[in-house]
Amino acid sequence: DGDAAKGDSIGDIDVSNLQPMNVMTELGLPKHDGEGRTVTAEFPLFYLTNVYVPNSGQKLDRLGYRTEEWDTDFLNKMQEFEKGKPVIWLGDLNVAHNEKDTWNEGAKHLVKSAGTTPQERASFDRQLGAGFVDAFRHLHQ
Repeated sequence: DGDAAKGDSIGDIDVSNLQPMNVMTELGLPKHDGEGRTVTAEFPLFYLTNVYVPNSGQKLDRLGYRTEEWDTDFLNKMQEFEKGKPVIWLGDLNVAHNEKDTWNEGAKHLVKSAGTTPQERASFDRQLGAGFVDAFRHLHQ
């Protein structure tokens, strides 16, 4: 797993013919801004945030940071944006939300693997419970 603070190349890219009104490359939250993992483009009718959600780590050493801090603060930021206009967020969310997202659901190691822990799945449930929609699931149920 790359480390944005060390300059490793990780992330996503936004490509658009539309000119944004504003582009933010940080969340504005010091404890997360060193992660370098978000690009938010503000357009007249919506916000578009491209995000690389921090990985919990091979030994899950960042699981608490990921689920208790990053996911919570990121959701709060998206909700803050949403007060002004709709929000679309996309990118690498680093979670296999349910059994449809894994080829070996039920394998004993999944509950101990980054992206498939019960904590990460519950955290994504909270994001959906806040009113955001998993567009892929919505279109392909």
